[in-house]
Amino acid sequence: RRVLKSRGWEKQTDDNEIMPALKLSYDYLPFHLQQCFAYSGLFPEDYNFRSDELISLWIGLDILIPNGQDQTFEDIGLSNLNELVTHGFFREEKTMYGLRYVMHDLLHDLALKVASHDCLSLSLPGVGSVEIQPTTRHLSISTYGLGIYDAVSGKKLKSELEELKTRFKVEDLQTLMLFGEMDEGFVKIFGDFLGEPNTLRVLHLPKMLCPMEFMLHNFSGLLHLRYLCLGTDESQMHLPLSISKFYHLRILYLDLWDGSCDLPKDMSNLAKLCHFYVPSDDQLHSDISNVGKLKLLEELKVFQVNKRSEGFETKQLEHLTKLRELGIYNLEKID
Repeated sequence: RRVLKSRGWEKQTDDNEIMPALKLSYDYLPFHLQQCFAYSGLFPEDYNFRSDELISLWIGLDILIPNGQDQTFEDIGLSNLNELVTHGFFREEKTMYGLRYVMHDLLHDLALKVASHDCLSLSLPGVGSVEIQPTTRHLSISTYGLGIYDAVSGKKLKSELEELKTRFKVEDLQTLMLFGEMDEGFVKIFGDFLGEPNTLRVLHLPKMLCPMEFMLHNFSGLLHLRYLCLGTDESQMHLPLSISKFYHLRILYLDLWDGSCDLPKDMSNLAKLCHFYVPSDDQLHSDISNVGKLKLLEELKVFQVNKRSEGFETKQLEHLTKLRELGIYNLEKID
């Protein structure tokens, strides 16, 4: 009866516009689900979500609220996602790659609408036609519409980014997500636009086509970073050594990383790291020296006993009380 008598129906148009009805459904969600739904709009339209991608974003944004029980962030996030599916904000799809989640185009529009006070999702080129609030703190950019990158498109891109910079404070960004391939020319221009965003909590760069230093040279001060996603198909690309200085990092997402697997030697400095996602056939986990310092880590796919003289002893495992997945190799080397 409350919904039927709601003033929201008065906003319906003669064209039977559905958005006010969808907004009513959103309004009756609990606040914690409203947050999870709204920030999901930062992903591109028609995106096929994996559950860990969504939950990682929510963890990075620090919007998952414990209910007092002994739950992990992953448990809370999965519970929220299942509730959003039940309420119709996502639908499940079984694919050859496993279970995926899809948001209808209209619901994606709704997510951006309800979060427009601090979220902005745009496609390049096209900045001029987008309404941008000066309070924007969370930014996602798709480069799929840029086409072939050359001098002409580079000049246009630079002009669009300069215009964007006049419409909100880039230095206050807490979230930056880029979708689409990023070559050296794009990254240089984008790096100049971005400056030194030391307030970032979430950084999502899944398709880098140039050395990381072009983008990450101005990210050495990311002391507040909670979530970092890096990906590349370039086998010679190296991980930035500054990763080990992001002391508040909770999620390190390298599932799309096909570059060099040389981890910084002091990775164990990341004492708050909960999840370190790597390709399924990858050995990145096995290279973490003194892994016992990562007491909140929930998966360690490969631990090679005594791989090197120090930092790989079996005693490292006794401190990892949060592990849900563990693979131990080279047991014959136990002294």
